[in-house]
Amino acid sequence: GLFLLVGFTSLVPVLRGLINPAIITWQKELRFFRDSVYTLGLTIVEALATIILALIFKSVFALVGGIVLSVLFEVIFTFIMFHDRPRFQYLHSRAKEILWNMWGLNAMAVLN
Repeated sequence: GLFLLVGFTSLVPVLRGLINPAIITWQKELRFFRDSVYTLGLTIVEALATIILALIFKSVFALVGGIVLSVLFEVIFTFIMFHDRPRFQYLHSRAKEILWNMWGLNAMAVLN
């Protein structure tokens, strides 16, 4: 049970990585009202999804399911709101720098 719950929860950061990065334009253009309404909407979707799943399943999986459904909604919503699409571009110099810095973080984690 717990292994499945942790595995299901680990989907959240993976799915959040799929959010359209154009969402940051609201903050860059100082459109804080839109950003606040967007955040409030996500909170409402997460709460409603969690309540509905809790009424249906009556288990702890409803809490995680509500979060996962909220993130899926966020991914879809950001691509509907913004027509700019991210493009993958591999730059060897950036990859090398990221991997080099990763070794330091991993060493710190092991020493902790």
